[in-house]
Formats: sequence, C-alpha cells, structure tokens
Amino acid sequence: MSIFSFISNLFKPAADLVDELHVSDEEKGKLRNQLAEIQAKAQKQMLDYEAKVVEARSKLMVAEAQSPHLITAIWRPVACLSLIALVVLSAYGIGNPDKEVYELTKILLGAYASGRTIEKVVKVSKFGK
Repeated sequence: MSIFSFISNLFKPAADLVDELHVSDEEKGKLRNQLAEIQAKAQKQMLDYEAKVVEARSKLMVAEAQSPHLITAIWRPVACLSLIALVVLSAYGIGNPDKEVYELTKILLGAYASGRTIEKVVKVSKFGK
C-alpha cells in the first residue's frame, strides 16, 4: 500500500460524509475542494518527510563509507557475506538456519544494494562534493 492510497483511505470516510449531507451541490463542491486541499497538504508533508529520511540515510551511508575506522566502513559487506555463507552452508547440509535468518538475509541484501546505489548517486550529487 502506497502512502498516497493510505492517506486517501484516511480521507475517504469524510468524502463519503460530504456526499451524504443534505446541502446544495455548490456547498458539497466547496467541502470536497477543501477536503482535497487538506489531503494534498498531508500528502506533500509525507513526501517532504520521506525526502528528509532518504537524505539523512544517504548522509549516514556516505559517512560510514568515508570513515577512517575499518569496521565502520565495511560492516555492511561483512554482514552480507556472513549471512550468505550461512545460506550456502545450509544448502550443503551444514547448519540449519531458522526462517528468520532467510528473512534477515533478504532484508540486509536489499538494504546493502540500495545503500550502494545511494552511495553512487551521492558521489554524483551535491553530497559527494
């Protein structure tokens, strides 16, 4: 579910209520317009918040990658390789990781891949300068 559909679903009962009111069509139209404006403002605020979160994450990843401390700079690849090793070893019958390990592997690999993408984008953007 996208954030837009979530916000739209929040405003749907109010929109349905406007349709049920016993007022003129002109007043219903005004109420619908006001409701749509409030909904648009809420969606814009959510987009602004998401942009700030992405910016903060990218700054954190750049700071980690540029860290003079080795463990801070390489913890993501080491964690990914460790989890992949667990999965590969379990394929050969060595070890028996829980279902949660597979879920964690999927999450961490997704985060690592997106983190690497953000690092590459940041190098080109203003943050990399």
